[in-house]
Amino acid sequence: MFDYLVELLPEIRHSNESLERVQAALRKEFAGQEVYIPARSSVGKAEERKAVLRLWNGRNATTVARTLGISRATVYRHLKQAG
Repeated sequence: MFDYLVELLPEIRHSNESLERVQAALRKEFAGQEVYIPARSSVGKAEERKAVLRLWNGRNATTVARTLGISRATVYRHLKQAG
């Protein structure tokens, strides 16, 4: 995680003190915890659901899934939630 932060924010690398402060703050905040970072936000899922409904013709779950880069199960889940 630290390496990713340095890659994302290269200005941290130039000040070793800043990097150490960020590392200490992250350790203090999340020490001993398993942290879950969701792959997508609920906004992304809402947009995905709209795209599924727009592309759906009643029989093309595989095509919709491939087009959107999601599984067929996710296509059906969105259809079920939409009613």
